[in-house]
Amino acid sequence: MLEALHRACLRAGIATSYHDVWGRRIEVAPSNLAALLAEFGFGRHAPDDASAWEAELAEREAAQWRRALPPVHVVQAGEPLQVPLRLAADAPRIDWSLTDEQGAVRRGSLALDGVAERARREVDGQWFAERVAAIADTLPMGYHRLRIEGRPEETLVIAAPPRCYVAGQDEDGDSEARHWGIAVQLYGLRSARQWGIGDFGDLAALVAPAAR
Repeated sequence: MLEALHRACLRAGIATSYHDVWGRRIEVAPSNLAALLAEFGFGRHAPDDASAWEAELAEREAAQWRRALPPVHVVQAGEPLQVPLRLAADAPRIDWSLTDEQGAVRRGSLALDGVAERARREVDGQWFAERVAAIADTLPMGYHRLRIEGRPEETLVIAAPPRCYVAGQDEDGDSEARHWGIAVQLYGLRSARQWGIGDFGDLAALVAPAAR
C-alpha cells in the first residue's frame, strides 16, 4: 500500500528507514515521510493514497522529459564536456552557448542525427529522445552555464578538480613536508568557566597551547 509513497521518497532522496545507535532498524512513520515530501515540493497527499502519489510521480517524470537539460551537471576539469539532452526525437540539431565565471562565451552547433539515443519516451503525444552530447573538448575548473538556443532552461556545469587536496605534500609534491593542524567545533569546547558549550573566550584560551 505504501509502495508509491516509498518510490516518491526514493525520487526525493529521503530515506524511509535508519539504524539507531543500538543498531536497530527503524522504519520512519508514513505520516512523517508524507510531511517531508510536502516540504520537498510534493503535494500534500495522504500516506496511503497510492493513486495520488502515482499521479504525481508520473507528472514529475514527464516534466523531467520535457526539460532539455539537467539543472546541474558535474564533470572533471580538463575532461570533455558530455551532457545528457532530452529533446524531441526528430530535432535535427542544437545551437549551444557555454559561459564561464569571467563571462567568456563559447558557442557551437551540434547535429543530433549522429548522436546515439540512450532512451526514448512519449510525453504529451510527442516522442522525446535522450542523447549524451559532446559539447566541448575540455573545461577549466570552475562554474559554467550551458544554454541551448530557443530553450528557457540552463545547466550549471561544475568543472571540479580531479581530487581534493592531499595533506602531507608541499606545493612541489614533496611528501616529506610536515603539515599539521587542529580542527575544533566551537560548541564542543569544554572549560571550567562555561556551562557546557564553548565560546570565543574558550577558543582564545585554546590558541596558545595549540600554537606551542
